[in-house]
Amino acid sequence: MNSNAVMRLVAGSVEISFGATGFFVSLLMLPASVFTVILSGVSVVMVTKGSYNSWTAARAESRLRPVARVFLWAGALAVVTILVLLAIFGSGAWPLAGFA
Repeated sequence: MNSNAVMRLVAGSVEISFGATGFFVSLLMLPASVFTVILSGVSVVMVTKGSYNSWTAARAESRLRPVARVFLWAGALAVVTILVLLAIFGSGAWPLAGFA
C-alpha cells in the first residue's frame, strides 16, 4: 500500500473533522458577529479541501476507496446536519462558557 496515499487520507480525514467541528462551533456556539461568517467560511473550505485530499488518496490507492467514501459522506452529512440544526435552533443556540 502506498504510504503517501495513506497519509493523504489521514490528513484529509483530520481536515474534514476539524472543518466540521469549526463549522458547528462558529454557527451554533459563538454569538453572531462579523467573525461568524469568516469562521464558518473557512470551516466549509476545510471540509471541501479535506474531501478532495481524501478522494485524491483513494484515486492513487484503490484499496482506500471504501474508507475515503466514509469520510466524504460523513463530512457532507455533518455540514448538512449543522445547517438543519442552525435552521431549527438559530445562531448561538448552545453558547460557550464566557462568550454568552
